[in-house]
Amino acid sequence: MTPAIRTLVAGVASRDADDPVLPYASQLANQHGATLHVVHAYVPTEVLVEAYAGMPVLDPVMQQQYQQAVQNGLEEAVREHAGDGQVGDGQVVCRAISGSASAAIGRVASEVAAELIVVGATRHGPVGRQFLGTTAGRVIREAGAPVLVLRESPAAPVRRVLLANDLSEPSTHAHHAGIETARLLFGNPELQFRSLLVIQYDPWFSLPADQQPLRDAAEARLQRFLDEQRPHGVPLSTAVRIGNPSEEIIKEAAEWKAELVVVGTHGRSGLPRLLLGSVAEAVLRDAPCNTLVIPSAPALRGQLPS
Repeated sequence: MTPAIRTLVAGVASRDADDPVLPYASQLANQHGATLHVVHAYVPTEVLVEAYAGMPVLDPVMQQQYQQAVQNGLEEAVREHAGDGQVGDGQVVCRAISGSASAAIGRVASEVAAELIVVGATRHGPVGRQFLGTTAGRVIREAGAPVLVLRESPAAPVRRVLLANDLSEPSTHAHHAGIETARLLFGNPELQFRSLLVIQYDPWFSLPADQQPLRDAAEARLQRFLDEQRPHGVPLSTAVRIGNPSEEIIKEAAEWKAELVVVGTHGRSGLPRLLLGSVAEAVLRDAPCNTLVIPSAPALRGQLPS
């Protein structure tokens, strides 16, 4: 397998200093010699439309000038991180697109067969409001490539990667692709991987006081799963937790001091099991580290390098 990512798409919400997407995506593109497509979606605010309704500012010429101004601002921001020679020469392509951020990112990622999509998920400020929840969720549900949701620039070097597992076939794919993507992103041969199985039960059901038999059975099932699959021959430590999936994923990531959490999706036609509603929102919002979302195998458009 070629140790490089050839094409990636970065969704940029703003030029705020706390947005880690553009600096990290530029660094990653330079590291792999990849083509970076930087996407910024813009929509004139309702106040702007109301204030200038019927005035020339909204005619086609002014709209084109508005788009060009946004494009220029985007290219200027990219130059700060990628350098003057990178903009427009095929290494970095800037795309200012009117409309929904998730639709713009998804469309560009599909057009260029992206092998990785990078979006932001900071807790506060306009970046967080722009991407966390609506945009990140929509990008993830429609993605045909792994999506790296950044809360902060990855630590150097990244050492611990937590893989969420539910013993399904998509989990097998997520383990394989998650391990390979983490290796490509971080280039650390000493990466540690842990597979986490969360046992969820109906809240109306009271577990026995002695939960050890349940933990033992779950641990045995998880070990059999890994023995059969053994992604890339990589040794994996294991963990079993009981409770709400999103809460337990977040707790395990914090207690183990994971620097990346990997979750998989369960197909294009419906919402992924691990990412249903509050689970996705909670993991993306509250995980103490960055998150890598792996789409199910049939959804992949831009395959990982092979």
